[in-house]
Amino acid sequence: MPVTLSFFGGQNEIGGNKILIDDGDTRLFLDFGQSFGFEGRYFDYPFLTAGEINDLELIGAIPQIKGLYCTEGKQAEYDDSGFIGLSGESERRAVSAVLISHAHLDHVGYLGLLRPDIPIYGSRITKHFIRLRREMFDTWQMKYDHESFHELEDGEQISIGSARVTHIRIDHSIPGASAYIIEMCGLKIGYTGDFRLHGRRPELTKNFIHTAKDAGIDYLLCEGTRIESVIEPVTPDQEVESHGMPSEEAVQSKLTEILSDASGLVVYDASPADMDRMEMVIETAKSFGRDVVIDTKKAYLTEGINEIAEYYPNLMDFYRCHLLLSRKKQRPVVRDGYPPRSKRKKETDEEYERYLSIFETQREYPNLFIETYEKGRLKYEKSIM
Repeated sequence: MPVTLSFFGGQNEIGGNKILIDDGDTRLFLDFGQSFGFEGRYFDYPFLTAGEINDLELIGAIPQIKGLYCTEGKQAEYDDSGFIGLSGESERRAVSAVLISHAHLDHVGYLGLLRPDIPIYGSRITKHFIRLRREMFDTWQMKYDHESFHELEDGEQISIGSARVTHIRIDHSIPGASAYIIEMCGLKIGYTGDFRLHGRRPELTKNFIHTAKDAGIDYLLCEGTRIESVIEPVTPDQEVESHGMPSEEAVQSKLTEILSDASGLVVYDASPADMDRMEMVIETAKSFGRDVVIDTKKAYLTEGINEIAEYYPNLMDFYRCHLLLSRKKQRPVVRDGYPPRSKRKKETDEEYERYLSIFETQREYPNLFIETYEKGRLKYEKSIM
């Protein structure tokens, strides 16, 4: 059987990559990302969201392939009073493996839908990054078995059925990004995932380009968000006009200009996953003697990635930054009489007295906002604090 390619996302849209390579014996998915475009047509986050796998199948956001999902072919049945049982037949595993390019949601956002016996492959940092994100945002679409994720080193080659897979690091705005060269039935197929040459580690992407050239690949599956139809060379001014900034160096130059002219507060906002940019912002702000305020998500991701890879050594001292915490109201448990000491941990007399003070104040002034410190915060917030 010849090798076939099936695209279930990622074409005529940004992200949502789900590409199936099949030679009749081995079936590999390249990424299994969330399709924001499909979901946006039918749902309105946060007011209306998909609640189960069937919701996503019905709108065409995920492929209808038997033996792919963790529901294993079973479906709940209902009558007018509610659940009555299951229907459907158990399905055999339909896919050999999933190769993950990087940890952006439009490439990994539907991993939790997959059967736990489908192995997932990607870089060590990608696996770790997904775990860190889940500790901050635990959604049902991302609840997959971490034991099924197998870490790959740069340049490592593995065999999956009839396929020979080479894993190669590339540069992207998120750490741990990967590209692949897949050999099946005498064909060599390259998959870039998201990559860039204008970032802070262009040598990684250049290495993939040279490796793919030396391998003599037959087909290249390439992201095309910024591919132009213009053949003539573009001037730097035209590049800036069409895309905002041509490179990270240009971004840093603009940032330096802004900080040189600004006399007050400067606000930077971007995805917590773009730690290259965060590193640049902090370094530049420090060079101007400015105080830097960083939110808990960026701090938690940075600490987590540095724990395993020291990928951002210049951010190891980010503790010199101020930590921005969202305001959350302290909510003591209201009972008759006075609250007992906590059974979950041993409280000191000082902690108990502080809690009693909050309890008495809120009983007398129930509408008064008293800000919390740790109680009521998410686990990752407590960790970084």
